[in-house]
Amino acid sequence: MFENAGSGAEKGVRPEASMTCNAVMGVPKHHLYYCYNIFLQTHFTRMRAECRMRHLKRMLQDGNNGHMTLDAIDLSSGFSSATAFRKAFREVTGIPP
Repeated sequence: MFENAGSGAEKGVRPEASMTCNAVMGVPKHHLYYCYNIFLQTHFTRMRAECRMRHLKRMLQDGNNGHMTLDAIDLSSGFSSATAFRKAFREVTGIPP
């Protein structure tokens, strides 16, 4: 659902992942959020940010992405902007990028 979204070698985390879940499962988005909060003891948005951060880390470690800017890697990891990336990074790691 979150990983392997895209085509070819450039696979990432789709920004619209929650909407895709909603469409596939046929349940309201707030029900999905509730299940994450209650049963998984985490927030959907935090889990999505962690998935995106793992993908971003793999891209940075991969030697084949040297031609890409950090902003391009942010976007390919599913972040909507550099600001969204910085906010998620700070929330997941506790430090600014």
